[in-house]
Amino acid sequence: MATTAQMEAIADIILEEFDSDPGLFRSSLKRLRLEAELAALESAARNIQASQDADNVAFSADMVANAEARAVKQSEIDGL
Repeated sequence: MATTAQMEAIADIILEEFDSDPGLFRSSLKRLRLEAELAALESAARNIQASQDADNVAFSADMVANAEARAVKQSEIDGL
């Protein structure tokens, strides 16, 4: 755990960086939290899109296989 001197040094840095403005500090923390939440949502959207893309590829492959099977059956019928 941090010592009192370490905590005071950290507090001094924060005060200096935010011009001793608690509102600015709170806003900065809120923005960081919201940006992290946004990044999580964007990541989820990318994962959903990747899953959908994989499903589309599988669907396309199934459709091609089905079309080939239908062509083979039609050829058998035409050969009768």
